[in-house]
Amino acid sequence: MADSDGDGMTNGQELGDPHCVWKVGDTPERVLNISHPGMTLKDMEFVEATEQKSLATLSKEPKTCWDEALNAGAPFPKINLYIHYIVLPVLLLVAVVLARIFPWVPVVHKRFVLVLWVWLGMFGIAVGYHRYFSHKSFEAGPGTKLFLAFSGMMALHGSIPEWVFMHRVHHRACDHELDFHSPWFASPTALKACKPRRNETNWESHVQLTKSKSNFWWSHAAWQVGPGLRPHLKRPETRREIMSDMLDDPDLQYYRARLFIDRPAFFVELWIVLCLVAAVSTTTIKKWPVHRGMVLALYYLGVYAALPLIFSWNSTMLVNSAVHLWGDIPNMDGMLPGADMCQARNNVWLFPILLGENWHNNHHAAPMSASAWSRWYQVDFAYLAIRIMELFGWVWNVRTETPIPRQGYEESKRDACIMAAHMAVIGLILTWLVKPLYVELKVFLQRLAEPLKRVYMIEKGRQS
Repeated sequence: MADSDGDGMTNGQELGDPHCVWKVGDTPERVLNISHPGMTLKDMEFVEATEQKSLATLSKEPKTCWDEALNAGAPFPKINLYIHYIVLPVLLLVAVVLARIFPWVPVVHKRFVLVLWVWLGMFGIAVGYHRYFSHKSFEAGPGTKLFLAFSGMMALHGSIPEWVFMHRVHHRACDHELDFHSPWFASPTALKACKPRRNETNWESHVQLTKSKSNFWWSHAAWQVGPGLRPHLKRPETRREIMSDMLDDPDLQYYRARLFIDRPAFFVELWIVLCLVAAVSTTTIKKWPVHRGMVLALYYLGVYAALPLIFSWNSTMLVNSAVHLWGDIPNMDGMLPGADMCQARNNVWLFPILLGENWHNNHHAAPMSASAWSRWYQVDFAYLAIRIMELFGWVWNVRTETPIPRQGYEESKRDACIMAAHMAVIGLILTWLVKPLYVELKVFLQRLAEPLKRVYMIEKGRQS
């Protein structure tokens, strides 16, 4: 039984075939937890043992049952919540008010805002933080790593290692007590209420005990500043093991030391500087007074920084909240198939916002896969972006895995019809987005052809 990657699990175990009896045409059955970047078998056993200890003692000692590796606290600093739910909305409101008061304020370039949103959400978070840094679904060179890291940091989602740490623990303990942002375990009361049914095989009878409307807001926002509501891994050596591939990456080490990558405060300042530079440039070109430049800087911060950041942040948080509450569960969880507790779902209605991240059940069923595109209609734009980057040689060794279907699940034709409508709308948006580019290209080609046309006419006159 070979162990190629040295993580303590044999190759057969990682492939879901611990006894190496699988044959071509058989459906593999994952009877053990699959391997994952930064999560060795030792880590999994530690988390499992800690969790079982807490289950046995929570009702007796709710404040002291967790060992030294666990502690109540917020995984993100509170400033993260203040920025995304207070500062940015206020800046956007100020921009709207300024546009109403001052008629000379430029019209918002909607296409530019849309491009910023797609850049931050798609390349920064979905492709960068999520599929590359967290899951290592493909390999990339130093330049691509820098682009993905820079894009993710510009989205103001916090440092890369911390994001990766929380996401890997989320997969290992999906919708269990150790899950940082599960909507199913939102309070100690809910935890205590569900204990008697914790080991039931019928997950529907379990989740009915803990689901409530307030859980959406917990998993969407409050989980970041909810001390005492969730146990978190705090032991430094455990955190380092989970993030070891990130912390030991020489390219990331260089970027963190020399290029301010992984310093969130620098990127907040960078947004401010960029908006100030744009305001000064506009004021100088139009020869406006200084006070207009100050107004314009605030306006640009609201529409070209706050607006795409709000879109990007809340679309990502919808994966934590809405996509774990509403939708279909067609596949088994890839890392905890025996527990059958993970409530990650496929939500077709959120496709226009999440552009492929809404197929979250597919992702949890095959977490290391670069694609969440399981059915023919389940379009995944993040996966398409990865494949396009592969064509240019920017990434390689793109990994894909097939989820294991849940027995007895019947696929509905409704989702395919809804996706057809979504794609029609997205097609219209893309047409609207590229139409100005087509017009500009046409004008450019006409101007380029004018000298050639004149030369042709002159030569034709000489010949006649």
